[in-house]
Amino acid sequence: MGLFSFLGGKSPEELELEGEKYYKLEEFGAAKIEYEKALEKAQKKFPEKTNLISRLLKKLTLAKEALATTHLENARLLIQSQNHDEAEGLLRLVLELSDDESIKGKATEELIAIRKNWNLPAAKAHDAFETILKHVDHREGDHPIDDYFSVLCSTLSEDTQEEYRRYGQSFQAGYVALNSGEFEKAADFLEASMREHPHPHSQIPVELATALVHLNQFDEAAVILENYVADNPDSLRGYQALCEVYWDTGKFNQAIDLLGSSPDELKTSLPVRMLLGETRYLEKKYSEAVNVFESAIAEFGFNELTARSLAKAYEACGNIQKAKDLYSQILIGCRSCGTRTDPFIKGRYADLCFQSGEKSDRLLELYFSLVQEDPDNKLQYYQRIHKIYEDIGNDDQARRYRAMADSIAPR
Repeated sequence: MGLFSFLGGKSPEELELEGEKYYKLEEFGAAKIEYEKALEKAQKKFPEKTNLISRLLKKLTLAKEALATTHLENARLLIQSQNHDEAEGLLRLVLELSDDESIKGKATEELIAIRKNWNLPAAKAHDAFETILKHVDHREGDHPIDDYFSVLCSTLSEDTQEEYRRYGQSFQAGYVALNSGEFEKAADFLEASMREHPHPHSQIPVELATALVHLNQFDEAAVILENYVADNPDSLRGYQALCEVYWDTGKFNQAIDLLGSSPDELKTSLPVRMLLGETRYLEKKYSEAVNVFESAIAEFGFNELTARSLAKAYEACGNIQKAKDLYSQILIGCRSCGTRTDPFIKGRYADLCFQSGEKSDRLLELYFSLVQEDPDNKLQYYQRIHKIYEDIGNDDQARRYRAMADSIAPR
């Protein structure tokens, strides 16, 4: 469950672009996280995008190897300064990250050297470090977990970073496990952390509920979040998380009641308005969803996230022209500010133009560009191109793109 995923959730391609930016800046830890998020979203929501998934796997591997190399270099500097404890943590992380036998061998040699200095048998040292992070417990001094936790926290606000670091080792281990997809382990550690930090205003319950949702324990997650919202009625995050649980279980009326019970300052805010609109959309009350999103744009102004939600509601209502106009506005906005155009938006706009009977050169150019930008769906794009050429009487091009579509169609 990605909190507020329908609002703040980026597409796999957008996350990939973020990863590329970090990689170019040699911030390999942050790049790794973005690639992992992109890969997880692509595998769960777009399994048909095999080219994207393959590309992300390669980029994730490159980021992990670059991060491992950086850790190895830093560990050697720490060893030179006699800081063996910190060096050991980095070297253990190298073994987890890297699949390069040469790098792993160098890290193991350094670890064995450290252990020899501590008068431990080399064989025991080698066996211990082959267990890597997944076998590391959460005792004080587990620097691999500390290191990964710090990288994860770097993507959060400063206030949240400070708060999360106060929760201690159980929370750190749980948060790392949660972001590594080890949800049972995450739930165990986060439950322990809640017992250690029973303060009603901590954010531990939200992270625990996220782990429970991944384990399909929706009722338990709902109870935890309902208590959290009762203790923290001004926390937008609580409403976002609990709404998602209600959506997953089809309890749309409870989501509506929850949002209606929020304080006036939240109730009239854009995020809560968006939660209300999404609830109406998911319960298939599309006209009501349109009303909510239209009023949000009228009150808060045009922005891409609200426009995307309104466009999909228009589509669901069958108002193709209005949906097409909104997607066009979004595309114009992307070009004017220089940001990368989301292939999904371009694809929806092109398909709505196609459904409307358009057969222009402009539409052909859109599909040609989509073949390059979104190769996982190029079969569909070739089919559209073939149909347009066929309809306008260009038989040679129609046959050409029909053949291209047939060549990649599943047998």
